[in-house]
Amino acid sequence: MFVEEHLAAFQKAYVQPPEIVSTNKSEGKSPFAWFKPVDRFDVDVAITALPVSVNRAQLLAMARSEEIGTAELCISILAWGGMHGANRRRLFERPARPWLELAHEVRMGSLSRSEAYDAFAALRTGEAMLIGMGPAYFTKLLYFLAPRHSKGYILDQWLGCSINLITGRMLVHLNENIVWKRPTSGLVAEINSFVSDANTGENYENFCQAVEALSRSLGGKWTPDATERALISDGGRRPHEWRIYVERMRQHRLVGGL
Repeated sequence: MFVEEHLAAFQKAYVQPPEIVSTNKSEGKSPFAWFKPVDRFDVDVAITALPVSVNRAQLLAMARSEEIGTAELCISILAWGGMHGANRRRLFERPARPWLELAHEVRMGSLSRSEAYDAFAALRTGEAMLIGMGPAYFTKLLYFLAPRHSKGYILDQWLGCSINLITGRMLVHLNENIVWKRPTSGLVAEINSFVSDANTGENYENFCQAVEALSRSLGGKWTPDATERALISDGGRRPHEWRIYVERMRQHRLVGGL
């Protein structure tokens, strides 16, 4: 089911699974600060107190707590994910109730992960109620909101690229953007991938099953959550070994060796 060459590269990059532990270390943006530019009187649902900082483990705990409202939880998730301010504005200048009610249904376990994906995707069509939050972000909601028995996983460009690479199949449809530049070092291709709106709940289910199958294949302490976290890896100025590998394979696939 997996391409041996790429699976070996993944296992080389991760001697052991990344830990998702409860600490006080902050991740992403502060939910309180991130939401502050939004005029709460313009939002069609009541928003109560927001945390100053969060991390993955804390958000998972918040999702299990009946004392935390779904609206506050969703805002915290979007801030943790680093949603750009322009997309925050687009999202909250339109009615928030439709997607927040859907998010609450997911949290209550009323929908399977594929049904939840299709329902969020449907909100992005028609009257375009859901602008500013595409699959890369609404699957972050699914990851934290979905009950454990129907766990959804984050599907952004890096998880899409990783799972397509390691399975050798196009489980996730990605839109690719290539910008050619010629700095002093020579010709360079800057590549960005985006999770396409053409994906359906079936695509998402296949993706989730692939993450779970990879987890079983790795064995030991490799839970699906740890596997998803490893596949996304870290970028930035000091990218993880797996992120570097995925970027190199993507460049080879799209533009060759230059």
